[in-house]
Amino acid sequence: MAEAVVFHYREADTALHRLDPRIKLLTLLVLTVTLVLLPLRSAAVIGGYACVIALGAGLPISRFRRELRVFFVLGTFIFLGRYASSDLFEAIRSVIQFFTVVLLGLVLMDTTAPEDCASALHWALSFFSPAAAGRFSARLMLTLAFIPMIFDSVAEVREARKARSEKPSRRPLRFLLSFLEQTFDIMLVKAEEISLALESRAFTGSMKPKSLRFRLCDLAAAAVTASVTAAALLI
Repeated sequence: MAEAVVFHYREADTALHRLDPRIKLLTLLVLTVTLVLLPLRSAAVIGGYACVIALGAGLPISRFRRELRVFFVLGTFIFLGRYASSDLFEAIRSVIQFFTVVLLGLVLMDTTAPEDCASALHWALSFFSPAAAGRFSARLMLTLAFIPMIFDSVAEVREARKARSEKPSRRPLRFLLSFLEQTFDIMLVKAEEISLALESRAFTGSMKPKSLRFRLCDLAAAAVTASVTAAALLI
């Protein structure tokens, strides 16, 4: 099976892909806040719910194996740090929180196009300031477009060096520095291409959102999330 790159939108016909982006962002916000406030047992409930969401979205976790190593290393440092400063249960809770948030972020990016996320943010902010909503939603869309570019650049450099049979074990520090330099160069080229594309479209720093409409399935998804959150609070 070919590898995939994390934090990329993947076109598919699943219930999560068809769900309104406003419901997805609200779900991410509610579950993240709930994770921070609740103890270990409740965090485990939210973590299990996040796994169910990932399965429903068909998230190809096995294809992310190379990129996910970074998160496992970070999770290990979080566990050791919390265990040293607190106790075992607090360390486990922190790790569950970390991986649940990462998993929810992967699901959101995998099932939601950047312009849909930006439209959802525009809808939320338009109640306070339509002008600010256009600016902030445009910035969000650009940010979500640049995040995959970082992982793409790393994958491109890695595959090029692999094709040349370069081994980092010979001179690890020199290999790392040159790897970062090449990755940064590729990112600059891609950023310039995006900048030129925006200029050609007369981009003004603001955006007009897509038309969004709640459906019955969206309300049902919100009800399920509310029920799981309530159950986590009551445990």
